[in-house]
Amino acid sequence: MIIISTEENKIIPYQNKINSILNELINKISPNFHTTNPIISGSYLLNLIITQNSDYSDYDFYFENSSDFDAANNILRKNNLEITFQNSNCISYRSNFDDKPIQLIKSKAGSPQEIITSHDFHNCSIAYQNNKLFFTKKFIQAWSENELDLSSFQEDLCETNNYQQVFNSILSTVIRIDKYAKRYNLNFSSNTIEKLTKMQNYLENNEDYLDVNKTIHLEMNLFAPYNALPQMNMEDVNLDKLLLIIKSLFCTYVHPFYADEPTLNYIQPEINPPPNPF
Repeated sequence: MIIISTEENKIIPYQNKINSILNELINKISPNFHTTNPIISGSYLLNLIITQNSDYSDYDFYFENSSDFDAANNILRKNNLEITFQNSNCISYRSNFDDKPIQLIKSKAGSPQEIITSHDFHNCSIAYQNNKLFFTKKFIQAWSENELDLSSFQEDLCETNNYQQVFNSILSTVIRIDKYAKRYNLNFSSNTIEKLTKMQNYLENNEDYLDVNKTIHLEMNLFAPYNALPQMNMEDVNLDKLLLIIKSLFCTYVHPFYADEPTLNYIQPEINPPPNPF
């Protein structure tokens, strides 16, 4: 279910203030940037609406189609902004007004409704475009319950024989799970626990097919500054290390309510729920 908050129908009470802040941001980038109908989604928007004291690493802009993306890219180039990073997913520019990069996403295109339902966490299922906020019912539920809720994992991959591909997919998902749980101080939803358990079972049941000594070298710029466990070098990850990380996630972020074995030493982080904006 998609919910839309507007100036006329304020589902979020401070809709006008959000519009003002985001329109100012778009105008700072370039007076013409609004002509590309940019869609704002990601950690900056969460910081603005849900978790005002949380960190965000960049300004993420999505677009409805490749033409709008190209137009936005051309505007930033003509304004002589410096490209700091680019790959098949995005192009990042050095900001002309603060230290946060301006990131144009090219791997996903679509309406705000399509963008928010493509995110891997329900916690991220919110977007802004043209003075409107789009979010899902599950977005509200996840934040109201202070839980990280994984919306998608390519579970069909686990049916293939491409074990290394599954390993890589599980690894990138686990990295993002840990990153978001740490950043927002969230427990895991029952849905996230179920998906993580499937990942753990897959790895343990396919040890014979995975080279336990083979390490996967991560391109760290794909995951931003990251360390799942401080004592581990995350640039090289093998099977045993990934299993240890998953087990560490269970111990750190699983609320005791979900524990199958009460004798296990689950550690519940201090919970400071963000203010409910609804």
